[in-house]
Amino acid sequence: SYKNIVTGQFKQVVQRPQDDSRCEFHHCNEAIETVQYSPDGSLLAVGSRDTFIDVYDVTGSAVPGRSVGVMYHRLHRLNGHSSYITHIDWSSFDKKNPDRHVLQSTDGAHELLYHDCNSGKQVRESLRDERWDTQTCTLGFSVMGIWPDTNGGAKAADATGINALDRGPVPGRDALGRRHKGELLATVDDSGKVKLFNYPCVVKHAPFRAMRWRDVPGLARKPSGTSEGYTGHSQNVTNVKFANEGAHVITTGGFDRSVMQWRVDEDAIETKGHTKRTKEPRPYVTKQPLPKVLLPRGGDGLTTEERDALASALLEDDAGTAKQEKETLCDYLVTVTTGDAKGASTDAAVVFSAFGEAADGRTLVIRETVLDNAPDNFSRGGV
Repeated sequence: SYKNIVTGQFKQVVQRPQDDSRCEFHHCNEAIETVQYSPDGSLLAVGSRDTFIDVYDVTGSAVPGRSVGVMYHRLHRLNGHSSYITHIDWSSFDKKNPDRHVLQSTDGAHELLYHDCNSGKQVRESLRDERWDTQTCTLGFSVMGIWPDTNGGAKAADATGINALDRGPVPGRDALGRRHKGELLATVDDSGKVKLFNYPCVVKHAPFRAMRWRDVPGLARKPSGTSEGYTGHSQNVTNVKFANEGAHVITTGGFDRSVMQWRVDEDAIETKGHTKRTKEPRPYVTKQPLPKVLLPRGGDGLTTEERDALASALLEDDAGTAKQEKETLCDYLVTVTTGDAKGASTDAAVVFSAFGEAADGRTLVIRETVLDNAPDNFSRGGV
Protein backbone atom coordinates (compact mmCIF):
# COMPACT_ATOMS: atom_id res chain seq x y z
CA SER A 1 0.00 0.00 0.00
CA TYR A 2 0.93 3.65 -0.22
CA LYS A 3 1.57 6.05 2.66
CA ASN A 4 -0.31 9.28 2.10
CA ILE A 5 0.67 12.43 3.92
CA VAL A 6 -0.76 15.93 3.67
CA THR A 7 1.81 18.68 4.10
CA GLY A 8 1.24 22.26 5.20
CA GLN A 9 0.53 23.16 1.57
CA PHE A 10 -2.06 20.37 1.31
CA LYS A 11 -0.05 18.39 -1.19
CA GLN A 12 -0.55 14.66 -1.18
CA VAL A 13 2.70 12.70 -1.06
CA VAL A 14 2.63 9.13 -2.36
CA GLN A 15 5.65 6.91 -1.62
CA ARG A 16 6.10 3.52 -3.26
CA PRO A 17 7.04 0.70 -0.85
CA GLN A 18 9.45 -0.86 -3.35
CA ASP A 19 11.81 2.12 -3.59
CA ASP A 20 12.19 5.70 -2.41
CA SER A 21 10.45 7.27 -5.41
CA ARG A 22 7.75 9.79 -4.48
CA CYS A 23 4.98 11.61 -6.28
CA GLU A 24 3.41 14.88 -5.17
CA PHE A 25 0.17 16.41 -6.46
CA HIS A 26 -2.46 18.92 -5.43
CA HIS A 27 -6.05 18.03 -4.69
CA CYS A 28 -7.15 21.68 -5.04
CA ASN A 29 -6.43 23.82 -8.06
CA GLU A 30 -6.75 27.10 -6.14
CA ALA A 31 -5.83 28.46 -2.72
CA ILE A 32 -7.12 26.97 0.52
CA GLU A 33 -9.53 29.27 2.39
CA THR A 34 -10.44 27.33 5.55
CA VAL A 35 -9.76 24.03 7.31
CA GLN A 36 -11.63 22.39 10.21
CA TYR A 37 -11.14 19.12 12.08
CA SER A 38 -14.24 17.25 13.23
CA PRO A 39 -14.95 17.22 17.01
CA ASP A 40 -13.61 13.66 17.40
CA GLY A 41 -10.53 14.46 15.26
CA SER A 42 -11.23 11.70 12.77
CA LEU A 43 -12.10 13.85 9.74
CA LEU A 44 -10.66 16.99 8.20
CA ALA A 45 -12.63 19.37 5.96
CA VAL A 46 -10.71 21.63 3.56
CA GLY A 47 -12.50 24.45 1.73
CA SER A 48 -10.81 26.09 -1.24
CA ARG A 49 -11.45 28.80 -3.78
CA ASP A 50 -12.36 26.27 -6.46
CA THR A 51 -15.85 25.92 -4.84
CA PHE A 52 -15.20 22.42 -3.43
CA ILE A 53 -14.82 20.99 0.07
CA ASP A 54 -12.50 17.98 0.42
CA VAL A 55 -13.09 15.62 3.35
CA TYR A 56 -10.08 13.60 4.52
CA ASP A 57 -9.97 10.51 6.73
CA VAL A 58 -7.39 11.42 9.38
CA THR A 59 -7.21 8.09 11.21
CA GLY A 60 -7.83 5.75 8.31
CA SER A 61 -10.93 4.28 9.95
CA ALA A 62 -13.28 7.23 10.47
CA VAL A 63 -16.18 6.06 8.26
CA PRO A 64 -17.01 2.34 8.46
CA GLY A 65 -17.39 0.83 5.02
CA ARG A 66 -15.63 3.71 3.23
CA SER A 67 -12.30 4.14 5.02
CA VAL A 68 -9.38 2.29 3.40
CA GLY A 69 -6.98 2.27 6.34
CA VAL A 70 -4.81 5.05 4.89
CA MET A 71 -4.26 8.20 6.94
CA TYR A 72 -5.41 11.45 5.33
CA HIS A 73 -7.06 9.63 2.50
CA ARG A 74 -9.61 11.79 0.68
CA LEU A 75 -13.08 10.34 1.21
CA HIS A 76 -15.31 12.86 -0.54
CA ARG A 77 -15.32 16.00 -2.60
CA LEU A 78 -18.41 17.98 -1.59
CA ASN A 79 -19.94 20.14 -4.31
CA GLY A 80 -22.94 22.41 -4.60
CA HIS A 81 -21.41 25.80 -3.91
CA SER A 82 -21.29 28.33 -6.73
CA SER A 83 -18.44 30.42 -5.32
CA TYR A 84 -15.32 30.08 -3.16
CA ILE A 85 -15.70 28.57 0.32
CA THR A 86 -15.49 31.04 3.21
CA HIS A 87 -16.39 29.21 6.45
CA ILE A 88 -16.90 25.62 7.66
CA ASP A 89 -18.46 24.22 10.86
CA TRP A 90 -18.89 20.63 12.06
CA SER A 91 -21.89 19.40 14.02
CA SER A 92 -21.29 18.68 17.70
CA PHE A 93 -20.29 15.19 18.80
CA ASP A 94 -23.35 13.09 19.60
CA LYS A 95 -22.78 10.28 22.10
CA LYS A 96 -25.92 8.50 20.92
CA ASN A 97 -24.75 8.64 17.30
CA PRO A 98 -20.94 8.97 17.34
CA ASP A 99 -20.57 8.23 13.62
CA ARG A 100 -22.72 11.22 12.57
CA HIS A 101 -20.73 13.93 10.78
CA VAL A 102 -22.66 16.90 9.35
CA LEU A 103 -21.00 19.97 7.88
CA GLN A 104 -22.33 23.49 7.32
CA SER A 105 -20.50 25.84 4.97
CA THR A 106 -20.85 29.29 3.41
CA ASP A 107 -19.36 30.73 0.24
CA GLY A 108 -18.70 34.01 -1.53
CA ALA A 109 -22.14 33.91 -3.17
CA HIS A 110 -23.77 34.05 0.31
CA GLU A 111 -25.02 30.46 0.24
CA LEU A 112 -25.43 28.26 3.32
CA LEU A 113 -25.29 24.53 2.54
CA TYR A 114 -25.29 21.34 4.62
CA HIS A 115 -23.53 18.05 3.79
CA ASP A 116 -23.44 14.58 5.29
CA CYS A 117 -19.74 13.75 5.32
CA ASN A 118 -20.32 10.01 5.75
CA SER A 119 -22.09 9.75 2.41
CA GLY A 120 -20.76 12.91 0.75
CA LYS A 121 -24.29 14.03 -0.17
CA GLN A 122 -25.93 17.38 0.37
CA VAL A 123 -28.56 17.65 3.11
CA ARG A 124 -31.53 19.57 1.72
CA GLU A 125 -33.59 19.85 4.89
CA SER A 126 -33.42 22.65 7.45
CA LEU A 127 -30.91 22.22 10.30
CA ARG A 128 -31.78 25.41 12.20
CA ASP A 129 -31.86 23.54 15.54
CA GLU A 130 -28.58 21.69 14.97
CA ARG A 131 -25.92 22.22 17.62
CA TRP A 132 -22.60 23.06 15.94
CA ASP A 133 -19.22 22.33 17.50
CA THR A 134 -17.95 25.71 16.29
CA GLN A 135 -19.72 28.76 14.90
CA THR A 136 -17.74 30.53 12.22
CA CYS A 137 -20.37 30.69 9.46
CA THR A 138 -21.82 34.18 9.23
CA LEU A 139 -25.16 32.88 7.95
CA GLY A 140 -27.73 30.79 9.82
CA PHE A 141 -30.68 30.98 12.19
CA SER A 142 -28.60 31.27 15.37
CA VAL A 143 -26.59 34.27 14.07
CA MET A 144 -29.16 36.13 12.00
CA GLY A 145 -29.20 39.07 14.45
CA ILE A 146 -25.57 40.06 13.83
CA TRP A 147 -26.38 41.93 10.64
CA PRO A 148 -26.59 45.68 11.29
CA ASP A 149 -29.49 47.99 10.63
CA THR A 150 -29.25 50.38 7.68
CA ASN A 151 -29.34 54.08 8.44
CA GLY A 152 -31.40 56.37 6.28
CA GLY A 153 -29.69 57.07 2.98
CA ALA A 154 -26.87 54.61 3.67
CA LYS A 155 -26.00 51.61 1.55
CA ALA A 156 -27.71 48.43 2.71
CA ALA A 157 -25.48 45.86 4.42
CA ASP A 158 -24.66 42.77 2.37
CA ALA A 159 -23.15 39.41 3.25
CA THR A 160 -19.60 40.76 2.79
CA GLY A 161 -20.04 43.28 5.60
CA ILE A 162 -18.97 40.79 8.31
CA ASN A 163 -15.61 39.16 7.71
CA ALA A 164 -15.55 36.58 10.51
CA LEU A 165 -17.18 35.53 13.76
CA ASP A 166 -16.55 33.07 16.56
CA ARG A 167 -18.53 31.64 19.47
CA GLY A 168 -17.09 31.34 22.95
CA PRO A 169 -18.19 30.66 26.53
CA VAL A 170 -18.87 33.30 29.13
CA PRO A 171 -15.58 33.62 31.08
CA GLY A 172 -15.15 33.05 34.78
CA ARG A 173 -16.56 30.68 37.38
CA ASP A 174 -18.89 31.01 40.33
CA ALA A 175 -18.07 30.43 44.02
CA LEU A 176 -18.49 26.65 43.57
CA GLY A 177 -16.07 26.52 40.66
CA ARG A 178 -18.76 26.02 38.05
CA ARG A 179 -18.48 27.86 34.75
CA HIS A 180 -20.94 30.65 34.07
CA LYS A 181 -23.86 29.75 31.85
CA GLY A 182 -24.33 31.31 28.43
CA GLU A 183 -22.23 31.95 25.37
CA LEU A 184 -20.93 34.99 23.53
CA LEU A 185 -20.47 35.77 19.85
CA ALA A 186 -17.66 38.02 18.57
CA THR A 187 -17.80 39.51 15.07
CA VAL A 188 -15.40 41.66 13.04
CA ASP A 189 -16.01 43.70 9.90
CA ASP A 190 -14.46 46.25 7.56
CA SER A 191 -15.15 49.16 9.95
CA GLY A 192 -12.34 48.02 12.25
CA LYS A 193 -14.68 47.36 15.19
CA VAL A 194 -15.04 44.23 17.31
CA LYS A 195 -18.62 43.52 18.40
CA LEU A 196 -19.73 41.24 21.22
CA PHE A 197 -23.21 39.66 21.07
CA ASN A 198 -25.11 37.19 23.21
CA TYR A 199 -25.50 33.73 21.64
CA PRO A 200 -27.80 32.63 20.11
CA CYS A 201 -28.33 35.94 18.34
CA VAL A 202 -31.78 35.67 16.76
CA VAL A 203 -33.19 39.17 17.38
CA LYS A 204 -33.28 41.39 14.32
CA HIS A 205 -30.53 44.04 14.49
CA ALA A 206 -29.52 42.75 17.93
CA PRO A 207 -27.70 45.13 20.30
CA PHE A 208 -24.04 44.48 20.96
CA ARG A 209 -21.30 45.65 23.27
CA ALA A 210 -19.74 48.04 23.93
CA MET A 211 -22.79 50.14 24.78
CA ARG A 212 -22.74 53.88 25.35
CA TRP A 213 -25.48 54.94 27.76
CA ARG A 214 -26.79 58.47 28.00
CA ASP A 215 -29.60 60.17 29.89
CA VAL A 216 -32.57 61.30 27.83
CA PRO A 217 -34.16 64.58 28.92
CA GLY A 218 -37.83 64.44 29.77
CA LEU A 219 -40.23 63.31 32.43
CA ALA A 220 -39.46 59.61 32.09
CA ARG A 221 -35.68 60.14 32.25
CA LYS A 222 -34.98 56.61 31.05
CA PRO A 223 -31.39 56.22 29.78
CA SER A 224 -30.96 55.21 26.17
CA GLY A 225 -28.15 53.01 24.88
CA THR A 226 -26.32 52.95 21.54
CA SER A 227 -24.26 49.98 20.36
CA GLU A 228 -20.79 51.14 19.33
CA GLY A 229 -18.45 48.14 19.52
CA TYR A 230 -14.77 48.12 20.47
CA THR A 231 -12.22 50.06 18.43
CA GLY A 232 -8.55 49.16 18.15
CA HIS A 233 -7.72 48.32 14.54
CA SER A 234 -7.21 51.10 12.04
CA GLN A 235 -9.33 49.55 9.30
CA ASN A 236 -10.74 46.16 8.29
CA VAL A 237 -10.41 43.18 10.66
CA THR A 238 -9.94 39.82 8.97
CA ASN A 239 -10.47 37.20 11.69
CA VAL A 240 -11.49 36.69 15.33
CA LYS A 241 -11.14 33.80 17.81
CA PHE A 242 -11.94 33.22 21.48
CA ALA A 243 -9.11 31.91 23.67
CA ASN A 244 -8.46 30.85 27.26
CA GLU A 245 -12.01 29.58 27.96
CA GLY A 246 -13.55 32.78 26.65
CA ALA A 247 -11.43 35.10 28.80
CA HIS A 248 -9.68 36.62 25.77
CA VAL A 249 -10.46 37.42 22.15
CA ILE A 250 -7.76 37.44 19.45
CA THR A 251 -8.24 39.54 16.31
CA THR A 252 -6.10 40.03 13.21
CA GLY A 253 -6.07 43.25 11.23
CA GLY A 254 -5.89 43.57 7.47
CA PHE A 255 -4.47 46.98 6.61
CA ASP A 256 -2.60 47.47 9.90
CA ARG A 257 -1.23 43.87 9.84
CA SER A 258 -1.55 43.61 13.60
CA VAL A 259 -2.68 40.92 16.03
CA MET A 260 -4.58 42.21 19.05
CA GLN A 261 -5.60 40.49 22.27
CA TRP A 262 -8.75 41.65 24.06
CA ARG A 263 -9.70 40.77 27.62
CA VAL A 264 -13.37 39.96 28.17
CA ASP A 265 -14.35 41.68 31.41
CA GLU A 266 -16.48 39.40 33.59
CA ASP A 267 -18.21 42.41 35.17
CA ALA A 268 -19.51 43.45 31.75
CA ILE A 269 -21.00 40.05 30.87
CA GLU A 270 -24.76 39.69 30.81
CA THR A 271 -24.75 36.75 33.22
CA LYS A 272 -28.25 37.61 34.40
CA GLY A 273 -29.70 38.91 31.19
CA HIS A 274 -28.81 42.58 31.47
CA THR A 275 -25.72 44.70 31.01
CA LYS A 276 -24.34 46.62 33.96
CA ARG A 277 -24.74 50.29 33.24
CA THR A 278 -25.27 53.62 34.90
CA LYS A 279 -27.91 53.57 37.62
CA GLU A 280 -31.33 54.23 36.21
CA PRO A 281 -34.18 55.96 38.08
CA ARG A 282 -36.80 53.44 39.23
CA PRO A 283 -39.67 53.20 39.00
CA TYR A 284 -40.28 54.97 35.70
CA VAL A 285 -43.20 57.18 36.74
CA THR A 286 -44.25 60.38 35.01
CA LYS A 287 -44.85 63.17 37.53
CA GLN A 288 -46.25 66.62 36.99
CA PRO A 289 -43.48 69.20 37.33
CA LEU A 290 -43.67 71.46 40.38
CA PRO A 291 -44.60 75.09 39.66
CA LYS A 292 -41.69 77.50 39.62
CA VAL A 293 -41.66 80.08 42.43
CA LEU A 294 -39.72 83.29 41.90
CA LEU A 295 -38.55 85.19 44.93
CA PRO A 296 -39.13 88.93 44.77
CA ARG A 297 -36.00 90.95 44.53
CA GLY A 298 -34.72 93.04 47.40
CA GLY A 299 -35.98 96.35 45.97
CA ASP A 300 -39.65 95.19 45.62
CA GLY A 301 -40.82 96.06 49.13
CA LEU A 302 -39.31 93.12 51.09
CA THR A 303 -36.53 93.53 53.55
CA THR A 304 -33.59 91.18 53.66
CA GLU A 305 -34.97 89.40 56.75
CA GLU A 306 -38.38 88.97 55.10
CA ARG A 307 -36.82 87.63 51.92
CA ASP A 308 -34.69 85.07 53.83
CA ALA A 309 -37.72 83.93 55.84
CA LEU A 310 -39.77 83.49 52.64
CA ALA A 311 -37.00 81.46 51.02
CA SER A 312 -36.68 79.22 54.07
CA ALA A 313 -40.44 78.63 54.13
CA LEU A 314 -40.46 77.70 50.44
CA LEU A 315 -37.56 75.28 50.91
CA GLU A 316 -39.33 73.58 53.82
CA ASP A 317 -42.51 73.31 51.76
CA ASP A 318 -40.63 71.79 48.82
CA ALA A 319 -38.89 69.31 51.14
CA GLY A 320 -42.18 68.28 52.68
CA THR A 321 -43.80 67.85 49.27
CA ALA A 322 -40.88 65.77 47.98
CA LYS A 323 -40.95 63.62 51.13
CA GLN A 324 -44.69 63.08 50.72
CA GLU A 325 -44.24 62.11 47.06
CA LYS A 326 -41.40 59.77 47.95
CA GLU A 327 -43.54 58.05 50.54
CA THR A 328 -46.32 57.47 48.02
CA LEU A 329 -43.98 55.57 45.65
CA CYS A 330 -43.64 51.81 46.07
CA ASP A 331 -41.98 48.85 44.38
CA TYR A 332 -44.02 46.19 42.59
CA LEU A 333 -43.20 42.50 42.30
CA VAL A 334 -44.05 41.25 38.81
CA THR A 335 -44.38 37.49 38.27
CA VAL A 336 -44.26 36.18 34.70
CA THR A 337 -45.52 32.66 34.05
CA THR A 338 -44.66 30.98 30.75
CA GLY A 339 -47.27 28.64 29.28
CA ASP A 340 -46.82 24.90 29.20
CA ALA A 341 -47.81 24.52 25.54
CA LYS A 342 -45.40 23.45 22.83
CA GLY A 343 -43.26 26.36 21.66
CA ALA A 344 -44.20 28.55 24.64
CA SER A 345 -40.61 29.24 25.67
CA THR A 346 -38.70 32.23 24.30
CA ASP A 347 -35.21 33.71 24.42
CA ALA A 348 -36.26 37.02 22.87
CA ALA A 349 -36.46 40.32 24.73
CA VAL A 350 -39.46 40.51 27.10
CA VAL A 351 -40.62 44.05 27.96
CA PHE A 352 -42.87 45.11 30.86
CA SER A 353 -44.89 48.35 31.09
CA ALA A 354 -47.80 49.45 33.29
CA PHE A 355 -50.26 52.33 33.50
CA GLY A 356 -52.41 53.58 36.38
CA GLU A 357 -54.19 56.55 37.86
CA ALA A 358 -53.25 58.38 41.07
CA ALA A 359 -55.73 59.56 43.71
CA ASP A 360 -55.64 63.09 42.34
CA GLY A 361 -56.46 61.90 38.81
CA ARG A 362 -52.93 62.04 37.41
CA THR A 363 -51.86 59.27 35.05
CA LEU A 364 -48.92 57.18 36.26
CA VAL A 365 -46.81 55.34 33.71
CA ILE A 366 -44.10 52.74 34.24
CA ARG A 367 -42.10 52.92 31.06
CA GLU A 368 -40.98 49.88 29.09
CA THR A 369 -38.52 47.85 31.16
CA VAL A 370 -36.59 44.93 29.70
CA LEU A 371 -36.95 41.97 32.05
CA ASP A 372 -34.10 39.70 33.04
CA ASN A 373 -34.01 37.18 30.18
CA ALA A 374 -31.34 34.67 31.12
CA PRO A 375 -31.30 31.42 29.08
CA ASP A 376 -33.71 29.60 31.45
CA ASN A 377 -35.91 32.45 32.68
CA PHE A 378 -38.69 32.05 30.13
CA SER A 379 -38.50 28.34 29.52
CA ARG A 380 -41.64 26.33 28.92
CA GLY A 381 -43.80 26.21 32.07
CA GLY A 382 -41.38 28.43 34.00
CA VAL A 383 -42.22 31.13 36.57
